[in-house]
Amino acid sequence: MSINNPAEEQHREQLKMHVEELQREEAMIVSELVRIFGQENFFIDREGNVSCSKSDLELGEEKAGVRSGMEERLKRIYAQRESIKKSDPDAWKETIH
Repeated sequence: MSINNPAEEQHREQLKMHVEELQREEAMIVSELVRIFGQENFFIDREGNVSCSKSDLELGEEKAGVRSGMEERLKRIYAQRESIKKSDPDAWKETIH
């Protein structure tokens, strides 16, 4: 789709860069979770909640804190993505390959 409006073109380019930044941040967080908890030991739902095979008590204070911190960051990322999807669905589709 060709866009003739320069302001809309700029908006879409900024949106694309923001989505790519969110994707990079999400990948970094998931990599960190895998490194800390192992590939089989956690699950991330659609809202960014991180569930582990062990309770926070079993994980210990440090790992539970890391899980909680990563979960908050993922929730923020997922909320931003949903906001983008709702505010400009066409632009969102163009940013996702």
